[in-house]
Amino acid sequence: MCAQFMSLSFRTYLIAFSIVLLFSSPVLVAAQAQDELHATIMAALLADPRTGTIPPAQLQALVNALADQAQTQGITAQEIKWRSAVNESFVPVAPQESCSSAFAAFCPFSEAFGFVGNDATTPAVLFVTAALLLLIIRRVIKHHRKMLDAQKMQSTQKYI
Repeated sequence: MCAQFMSLSFRTYLIAFSIVLLFSSPVLVAAQAQDELHATIMAALLADPRTGTIPPAQLQALVNALADQAQTQGITAQEIKWRSAVNESFVPVAPQESCSSAFAAFCPFSEAFGFVGNDATTPAVLFVTAALLLLIIRRVIKHHRKMLDAQKMQSTQKYI
């Protein structure tokens, strides 16, 4: 009877322990994920040399705030690592000197229209095209005025 009671007690404890473990495992996994998120954010912040001047308590508060914000947005530590790896491989291109050509006087106009760089081909082509358009418009206006003058002359000659 004692062995049967002990095995029943052991089974009860085993079932109770399994139920407790089953319900506590999501909490443990979430805590582990949160610790990993905190560690990832801390590593990302410490990679920046400007964080060396921040006191440790303030840095920990910043990490906690960022981790809370990331957790509410559903961002995981793997996503932060992936994004930081992409950003670390990015090499910024040095800006070009924009006004070192012979057309340096036209640089403010080129930059105002969105042309930045030493190549003056596009602004020059646009300038020539605009000048040709103005000449064509002038010729059309002159031709139209001549036609109007000729019509006026014909209409006045009829009445004379």
